[in-house]
Amino acid sequence: FVRYALTMTRHGAVETDLRALLACDPPSMDITQALDSMLRLKRARGFIDRLEADITSRVDSLHAAGRSAPATDVLSRSQGVSSKEAQRRERRAKALDEAPAFGEALGSGTVSAEHADVLATVTTKLGDDVRSEFFSRQDALVERAATQSPEQFAKHCRSVLDRIAADGGASRNERQRNDTYLSKRIDRDGMYVLNARMHPELGARVFNDLDRQTDAMVASTEWSSVDRSRVA
Repeated sequence: FVRYALTMTRHGAVETDLRALLACDPPSMDITQALDSMLRLKRARGFIDRLEADITSRVDSLHAAGRSAPATDVLSRSQGVSSKEAQRRERRAKALDEAPAFGEALGSGTVSAEHADVLATVTTKLGDDVRSEFFSRQDALVERAATQSPEQFAKHCRSVLDRIAADGGASRNERQRNDTYLSKRIDRDGMYVLNARMHPELGARVFNDLDRQTDAMVASTEWSSVDRSRVA
């Protein structure tokens, strides 16, 4: 493991952390030494979690090629974890695949696996467009995760998704207004034809007016026997 860490220059500090942790003596520590060891543990754990995610992604690729069992099965058997935990780690790996900056931050101990799990949880059921927009902000998400607890980060992610949804709604509204039109023509048999597509606000007003006038006419004796679509 130490040899593997040495081959990855961006994680060069891992070797130092691991050697220090192997040599530490918890019963003799003062608070300064304890805090230092805790920081080293965080960096080492982040490196291990990032490495596991990379390996999980590779196993997933091998499974897709028919050369391995599913990643959840491999994780469950090799790591001795429950199926639920294996699924959580697989979702984490997939989220990190879409957010390389977050993977780097996890590997250096800047953020924790719990932060990565937040990413996986909040993006599980997103549509492709929203998911892509969310992960395009990964650098800003890393900065926020580095200074927040996983619970606080989860709230921040949800607020980001709310803003994306609001922006998407505004864009959709603009598109619908641009797509509003009315066409009219006279068929060869002399019948006049109207065809319209209206944005929701205008469409609701027109439909309501039509329904109100139709209801009033159908209620009268003169129109009561006429088909409602003809009355409209």
